[in-house]
Amino acid sequence: MNPQTIRQTLCRSDFWQDIQIYEELSSSIDTLKQQADDGAPQGTAVFPLAQTSARGRSGRAWSAPPGGVWFSGLLRPTFKLEQAGCMSVLVAISVANAYRKKFGLSVQVKWPNDLWIDSRKLSGLLIDLSSKDQQIDWMIVSIGTNVNNPLPTNAKIPPVSLSEALGHPLELEDVAATVLDALADGYEQFLREGFTPFIEQWEELSALPEVIHFERNGEVCTASVIGLSEDGKLVVSSVLGQEYLAAEEVHLQKPQGSLS
Repeated sequence: MNPQTIRQTLCRSDFWQDIQIYEELSSSIDTLKQQADDGAPQGTAVFPLAQTSARGRSGRAWSAPPGGVWFSGLLRPTFKLEQAGCMSVLVAISVANAYRKKFGLSVQVKWPNDLWIDSRKLSGLLIDLSSKDQQIDWMIVSIGTNVNNPLPTNAKIPPVSLSEALGHPLELEDVAATVLDALADGYEQFLREGFTPFIEQWEELSALPEVIHFERNGEVCTASVIGLSEDGKLVVSSVLGQEYLAAEEVHLQKPQGSLS
């Protein structure tokens, strides 16, 4: 990838001031964390062509070989820490809408942080932050999208790539610029308008069925989906009544071997 080509393709070059390309990193998150602690400005973007120790939600390993778009971007939010839970959902919605518009694909959001096409995983994202006294110092948004890369054969959720879905390879710079523009626009819309517009969009884009299963304390629970809360939690109705899920693992089908 060429940073100059990305910049020429960007609509939001005003937001992304520093675009860095690396042949290989252990983790784009760790690289950008160090830069954030050293005072790097909002709008710093890190793109490794490959990652050897990429990770997703709950520390799970993420396959990030050459051919995909693996990205971490630095934000310096002015909102309160309790609003940080909205970020995974609003970023997922923003990128899903951008991919739908750009490529004409039926991309959906699997709460809170995955993009799917036909029940196959296209992208995953992760939010990391540093805060003090309820104020966020920095926030790192990391997004990995399968583009032209080989797909893992042993993934828990079947993967899909943009090139497979479209039937032809893509220019990585074009996909990278699409992600950068979507994140900048979605983030600034959230600062202006709050989370309500994203709740409305999520209702159109959600991959969740009416009944889902979620893991809590080693048990699998069944619940009906109600919607999203104002802070990005998944609102469900279970045998315990109305509940708000924040970090629970959600499944569309009951996991095999579960007893509950």
